[in-house]
Amino acid sequence: MAGADRAGSPARDDRSLRLLHLLQRSAVASNQADRVEDAIARVLADLCEVLDWLVGHAWLRAEDGSDGLEPTGVWYLSTPDRFAALRAATPTGRIDPEPVLRPFLFAKAPLLWGIAVDESPP
Repeated sequence: MAGADRAGSPARDDRSLRLLHLLQRSAVASNQADRVEDAIARVLADLCEVLDWLVGHAWLRAEDGSDGLEPTGVWYLSTPDRFAALRAATPTGRIDPEPVLRPFLFAKAPLLWGIAVDESPP
């Protein structure tokens, strides 16, 4: 449908509201959680719901400042039995992403979200 995603359209307004709601829930989860893993779990579940993802796994950048990633152990699995093999096959320790992936993994938000949130179609 032409123009269905233009600024001010119902589709764009709905997406903007869902992302705003996600941001609000993230702030609340972060402030109310006793442990960082609890906040990550809530935010990951909300993010997967907004994006219609069936699976999510949270990783954090290594504390030593390198480009390594450490698993949090936090997963979102829409159907745990269905994705048990994926979870079992996922590394449980630090990983060092290939250089070609680093710009996408460590970019600021505009690179990752710019098209969906900030730009209107021509």
